Amino acid sequence: MFGFLFGAACLAGLFAVGRRGHGHFGGHGHWGRRGWGRGFGHHHGFSPLRSVLDRLDTTPGQEKEIRAAIDELTEEARAARRDFRGAREDVARVIREPEIPEGAFESLIQRQDETLSRLRQAGQRAFRRIHETLDARQRDLLANLVESWGPGFFWSRTGC
Repeated sequence: MFGFLFGAACLAGLFAVGRRGHGHFGGHGHWGRRGWGRGFGHHHGFSPLRSVLDRLDTTPGQEKEIRAAIDELTEEARAARRDFRGAREDVARVIREPEIPEGAFESLIQRQDETLSRLRQAGQRAFRRIHETLDARQRDLLANLVESWGPGFFWSRTGC
């Protein structure tokens, strides 16, 4: 159970990093000196993902590949969120029944397990794709960053 929760937390963290780095600071992003975003020459476009990519000194090609991996994971996470919202409606329907139908909860749990499985697989694909994109030095730097992550990590050391 702990492994599942830890894996889900890791996926959520990756999703959040990718999501914050993609157009959440107003308007539409544009290609700048360092890739997708807004105002990288200024402090307007700061994002946790931008911070990590800068620390890793990624090339534009690597950034494009990493962002593509995160975008795919983001899409799967959105689909999972829709599935889980639908599950709430299914549970409400079961609650409204005069008697709980045989196997009702088993089918609900099975659908949630399938959704989580798709999300885990998407996370594994994203991690693999990012791992293959980085060179040995960058992977070592990323591993060091991951070990040091804690509350306020992205905001306390950016220099922005």
